[in-house]
Amino acid sequence: MGGSAMNPLKKKHTKMTLSLIKEILKEDSCDYIGVMAGPCFYCPTCKMAEGKPCTCENMRFSCLSAYCIDVTKRAEICDMKISWDIHSVSFFSIYLF
Repeated sequence: MGGSAMNPLKKKHTKMTLSLIKEILKEDSCDYIGVMAGPCFYCPTCKMAEGKPCTCENMRFSCLSAYCIDVTKRAEICDMKISWDIHSVSFFSIYLF
């Protein structure tokens, strides 16, 4: 599956994860870090790409690899099936609180 074909899927994954984070924050206002498949797609136009401060700091996230998280190993430990081939792709998110 090519990069351009994955972008809509990645954006959908990001939207679903951020929606879940918003629901969690309704119940508990704890400190957290959202870690997902990067780069961050929260804002339609990223101000940081222009060298300006992030306008949605509380919803900004970094990618798993930025934290040296090996998704393949994590999935194996959790007995999760993952796939990265021409027909499918697996996206992961981690919510740390």
